[in-house]
Amino acid sequence: RQRRRHGLPEDLQVAPLTPWAGGPGCLKERVRYVAVDAWKKQGADYNDTANAPSNVQVVNLRATIDLLAPFWSAVQIVQQPSLSAARLFEPGSLHFVYIDARHDYASVLA
Repeated sequence: RQRRRHGLPEDLQVAPLTPWAGGPGCLKERVRYVAVDAWKKQGADYNDTANAPSNVQVVNLRATIDLLAPFWSAVQIVQQPSLSAARLFEPGSLHFVYIDARHDYASVLA
């Protein structure tokens, strides 16, 4: 019996993740890294433990910058919601996209 996950359809298909040898760091300068996040507290309508206060989000942003430092010449930071940020890129211009955005039902379906 399939379980419903966070109100998502029971027949939702999710591709399994397969790690590649060396991970993303092995690509170094051959790719660009775009980090997209609001890095600020979302509205009161978003009730999630990930919706941390803005001062915590600043710490998260700094930690992200520190982690990306070895690749800095290929990094772009975009401080916007993912739907707004998506409009900044031409279709087909990104080879891989990882989205870790709001976790509520309406946002996931957007």
